[in-house]
Amino acid sequence: MVETVFLHIGHPKTGSTSIEKFCVANTNVLHELGYLYPKSGLINMGHHGLASNWYRRHNYPDKSSSKIAKLVNELSCSMCNCAIVTSDILVHIDPESLKSLRERFRVQCVYYVRRQDDYVESVYNEIVKNPYNREIGDIQEIYRRLIPSYIKIIRKYERVFGTGNVIVRVFDRTRHQEFDLIHDFINVVGLEDHVSKLMFPSEMNPRLGYEYLLFKRQYNALPLETEEMTAIALEISELSSKKLHVPYRCLDIETRAAIMEKCREENEVLAREYLHCTPNELFGEMPTNESAKVVRIKNISREQEEKILEELSERSREIIADAKAYMGLYALPAIPGDPHGVDLLKKKSAELITARRLDKMHSQLLHFESRLRNLEHGDSFSGLSGYWKRLKQKRSYFRFRRALRRTKAKKYFSPAYYLENYPDVKLSGMDPCRHYFIYGWRENRNPSEYFSTAFYLRQYPDVAKSGMNPLMHYVLFGMREGRQAMAIEQNKG
Repeated sequence: MVETVFLHIGHPKTGSTSIEKFCVANTNVLHELGYLYPKSGLINMGHHGLASNWYRRHNYPDKSSSKIAKLVNELSCSMCNCAIVTSDILVHIDPESLKSLRERFRVQCVYYVRRQDDYVESVYNEIVKNPYNREIGDIQEIYRRLIPSYIKIIRKYERVFGTGNVIVRVFDRTRHQEFDLIHDFINVVGLEDHVSKLMFPSEMNPRLGYEYLLFKRQYNALPLETEEMTAIALEISELSSKKLHVPYRCLDIETRAAIMEKCREENEVLAREYLHCTPNELFGEMPTNESAKVVRIKNISREQEEKILEELSERSREIIADAKAYMGLYALPAIPGDPHGVDLLKKKSAELITARRLDKMHSQLLHFESRLRNLEHGDSFSGLSGYWKRLKQKRSYFRFRRALRRTKAKKYFSPAYYLENYPDVKLSGMDPCRHYFIYGWRENRNPSEYFSTAFYLRQYPDVAKSGMNPLMHYVLFGMREGRQAMAIEQNKG
């Protein structure tokens, strides 16, 4: 049975992916040396399946508890003396979920910290690059929320695994070129005598070059599905990694100094309690003559945009062109210089993603409808009327949803109002808009405080006779025809 578990918890942007790749590449050798790299909870190269927030991020059912139980069982049945578990996502979870490890094994948490101004620049590059974050803000505007709190992470793991069981190391590749993360990690877990038997893979997860960073930042504002965003983001990262880029910094010396001053007290605690050194020895002095060029985060030039577009695959160029056309643009959307403008652009992009998704589904339904018509005329199979009825209902529903997205129509359907006034709908788990479209209007339920279903059907017999959803009729035709959404006395009230 495993006796000691080395639990590498990150921090993110401290070479975690490189450690994961090293462990995967050496799984068999590690096993021969008495170190287990468990399969339980392993996703890609790290043990991200142990973290509940990984499942939330990907909209999957949470299986973290069962994965942790399987991990404990795997460790208990192993003939190895030690095990290495690694995932930088673990810094974001409540370590209480891992207490079953503490009850059965000696757990040594391994935690890398990085100079905070370097970390902020690196994590900004990552959230721009990552297809799930879609960051479009300027680092000068958002850097404050990117500053890490190392002591908070250390303390919460100490509460679960005990004081003295969190090994803190400094990730310092930026300032000391001789620093080797993998060799440092090997020393921490006690493998320094077996270096000659181990493989050392190349560095993982390099940052984007400056031009590619600007391109990807504006590209993030396009209304693309997650699958489209992910595929092209990987292509951009691959193109950038193949080129030799001039070193650059996104933060000027004054901002970096402000970040380090904000973190001064925390760094004093880190140095005194965990690294047993002076604060100056922890991360070193602020350099003033670096060779890296300080750049400004700005909108990419049209010439640079076209150059990168030419490097992308034809399919990627088609997807980007379609998304730009959907926004009514010929170039990538320009990012506003103020935070309020950035928030508005993010909101607009999110709305257009939903609109574009509905339009795609509508086009697919039209195509399916055409095929069904041909089948119907050819009497190819029986029971077509049922399919046809459901198809027409779906098509009508998508038309209804698109109509409600209009600025003047938005207030007439309120999901919050509908769920609050009709708790049975909330209990059913059904989408409130879909419930009203299919059932609610027939039961004289109101979609919002601004529309009375019963009044509209009673006031306009032609609508009631047509069998059309009254709210759909109102937003498509009634509003333009000057019809009333509710009684005047109701409106006044």
